[in-house]
Amino acid sequence: MTVEQSAPGARRLRRTAASKSLDPSEKGAINYFLGLTLCKLFAEIQLGAPWLLHLDVFRDRLNSRLLSGRSRPDLIGLTTGGEWVALESKGRVSPPTAEAKAKAKQQAERIVSIRSVPVAYRVGCVAYFKDDIVRFFWRDPQPDGIEPPNPIRLDVTEDDIWKFYYQPIMALVGPDHAAMIERENVPIPFKEADLSIRVLSEVMRLLRLEKWKDAGHWCMEHPEQLAQAEVHGDGVRILAGQSWSKPFEETREQR
Repeated sequence: MTVEQSAPGARRLRRTAASKSLDPSEKGAINYFLGLTLCKLFAEIQLGAPWLLHLDVFRDRLNSRLLSGRSRPDLIGLTTGGEWVALESKGRVSPPTAEAKAKAKQQAERIVSIRSVPVAYRVGCVAYFKDDIVRFFWRDPQPDGIEPPNPIRLDVTEDDIWKFYYQPIMALVGPDHAAMIERENVPIPFKEADLSIRVLSEVMRLLRLEKWKDAGHWCMEHPEQLAQAEVHGDGVRILAGQSWSKPFEETREQR
């Protein structure tokens, strides 16, 4: 509803007329989720980090002082090489100012370590529109060695990381479909969204046993098998249905 290709062969996404007509609060919410989506894509493609989690899933691990205000980053993640990343994601209707870019970077810098390991990438990201075309900015300069105010050192178990990532996928797929995926290695359709979710059978076998960490490590150790199966680095692939290749159309409900 928000963005589409201007033509079947176009390489850019443009804002739809429908998205322009939304009220400010709706635009703010949609731009935020658009920013998170682009962060997910860029983190995997550019950093090799297919596993991203919102920092708020670890709220009970952070004290109230660290949770106050909005100066903490949105996402943390893990690369296939075992490095940690932190990303602050912002969504804007118009190009960000230099101040907004700097603030995004400062928020990402607050995460200094995860499980006592220094964070390798602390990236400030901004998704925005210019001439109605979706654009994406990110910044990760070399660290200056100065610790930021109120640094966050996230102390979580490795099991928690993998469980928080994979458990929602299992909840969405459901136990019956999970067994079918493991047995037949087929995608599961979700007609309401015209999408299918595919999880590599080797990964699904471990997820069904709730061996969350083993599933993540299996993916790390078998990149060639993942590529051959045409799934992402986390062992999952989302397949868009035919409706996603059609131009957006508004329809009015008949009463």
